[in-house]
Amino acid sequence: MKHIFIPLLILVAGHTFSQSLVTDRPSQTDASSTVGKGVLQIESAFSFMTEDFETTLNSTFALAPTRLQTFALPTVALRLGISDRLELRLITQPELQQTFVEGAGTNKVFGVSDLQAGFKLNVLQSEEKRPEIAIISHILLPTGTEGISGGEFGAINKVSVTHFLSQKHSLSYNVGHSYAGFGNGDLLYSLIWSISLADRVGVFVEAYGLLANMDEFMLNADAGITYLINDDVQFDYSFGVGVTQNMNYHAIGLSLRLPKK
Repeated sequence: MKHIFIPLLILVAGHTFSQSLVTDRPSQTDASSTVGKGVLQIESAFSFMTEDFETTLNSTFALAPTRLQTFALPTVALRLGISDRLELRLITQPELQQTFVEGAGTNKVFGVSDLQAGFKLNVLQSEEKRPEIAIISHILLPTGTEGISGGEFGAINKVSVTHFLSQKHSLSYNVGHSYAGFGNGDLLYSLIWSISLADRVGVFVEAYGLLANMDEFMLNADAGITYLINDDVQFDYSFGVGVTQNMNYHAIGLSLRLPKK
């Protein structure tokens, strides 16, 4: 699960109109707004994902049904506002991976995924019918546990755009590229529609995926809900399924905003 969600009325996935807490959770579409100067925001989530695919057995070269289960314990994103339009970002994920291969037993790996370090820069603020636009850039550092780490330096770069359609509706999308140190990298995309239901509750539906190695098209869909506990704390739940492959996930998250004193 990659990489991944309020009043005047809450809009999930970090897309809001008039309040201080703006999160990138729980959707896969990162928000186009930043946390604000002097603000530290902590966004975390426990999640469980299952993926089904086929692998080749070394002994027979036959294709074997395989299931990969990943528990995030939890994912943690730290966002620090350097100015009103620039934030620094760190993302890490302790996780347990279990691989079940028919006829070849089970493999378990517990450790930490590769660290992501980067920034988000808001380059255009929303005004009348003009959208809000941000650039997001992360470096992948091969600091993770063997068996989880990609083992190479990489980068993720995205453009995030938000159209505020009304006080209750927004449409946002991300387009970018992820390179893990080998191959052609992946083209990333996501599109989300967010709706306010009440002063503190919102929902979203989203389509997201990638063009793996710039060749194989993959599409997923998810949906979720957020609840604003107070001006600085948000709870969320989301779930997703694969459209072009067998995948599903569930995630429960909590985001905390620590404003400057």
